[in-house]
Amino acid sequence: MKLKAKAQKEHLKKRSLERLGFPLHRRDVEDILREIKTNRDAFLWRQSNRVTLFRVNVKGTLCKVVYDSLRHNIVTIIPIKEGTTLN
Repeated sequence: MKLKAKAQKEHLKKRSLERLGFPLHRRDVEDILREIKTNRDAFLWRQSNRVTLFRVNVKGTLCKVVYDSLRHNIVTIIPIKEGTTLN
């Protein structure tokens, strides 16, 4: 595995535990990636040629997911608080 892809996966694990209160296991990440690849209404916006943001439900928590389309990896995950705009 390339260094950046590995760093992204480690970052995701650390941030999911910090922000969501539970770790994301490999199966959870696979489910999120499947939802991103098949459910286009979860698309929020494209930040750059490489980075796209999606809105995804993770174990009952609505989250903003940053996806690296070059490496097909989730970079980070941010829970969406009720009443906030998605900017």
